[in-house]
Amino acid sequence: MSHAQRLGRYVVESEEWLAARQAGVGGSDVAAILGISPWVSAFALWHAKAGNIPAEVLTDEPVYWGKALEKVVLARWREEHPEHGAANWQGYTWADPDQLWRHANPDFIATSPTRSQHEIVEIKTSAYADEWGPSGSDIVPPWYLTQLLWYLDILDARWGWLAVLIGGNDYRSYRI
Repeated sequence: MSHAQRLGRYVVESEEWLAARQAGVGGSDVAAILGISPWVSAFALWHAKAGNIPAEVLTDEPVYWGKALEKVVLARWREEHPEHGAANWQGYTWADPDQLWRHANPDFIATSPTRSQHEIVEIKTSAYADEWGPSGSDIVPPWYLTQLLWYLDILDARWGWLAVLIGGNDYRSYRI
């Protein structure tokens, strides 16, 4: 985080948040650009960024439950990883100071007095286990992997975590 520039702290889906998202490329945009997003095409993303179509804010049931369960999944991750102490900085938008169009909106940034660097923590929920490997492996959906790698690069972090709740009762975590 030493070189990342903090742009602000926005309420998700607020006008300010949407404006910040439109002004740059964030981690969830990378999968669309690469053509591997299951939710949005590169074509639709380009038109949303250009202002030709309104930015789509997903409000379906999976998105609702993903947001509602975020703190619960984080609490489980904290139980498994007490060595990280606090996981904070939630809600901030960061930019690469050398390329301000490169944005990062990590769910959480874990800090620890026993580790020299911070670690990114991304929280996910999923209905299907087949796209996730065993907990502790590096088998994760590529669209989430690209998001995490994007954040690691911008925030100059060496490690990141994906913590996922699958089907409402199968918790797994992955250190990338």
